Amino acid sequence: MYFTPIEAALPDLDPAGIAFHGTADSGARTELITEGCRRLGVPLHLTENADHSMETGDVLRDITILHTILEQTDRWMRQRCI
Repeated sequence: MYFTPIEAALPDLDPAGIAFHGTADSGARTELITEGCRRLGVPLHLTENADHSMETGDVLRDITILHTILEQTDRWMRQRCI
């Protein structure tokens, strides 16, 4: 599983992984991350308007984002354990 800093880790990503990125992360370039993950075949889950911490400033939305990330992570892990 890959979280921030995905951009710095692009050369080392394993295609068997899964990546999460917030499009409002001021320390990362979403276009570069999107292209790098696409090129490597790493599934990338983008969260619009979420920052480096996957937060948006709206607590209820942030809880939903975290819940979604946990669901996607659980699904990814179950696929690898079967």
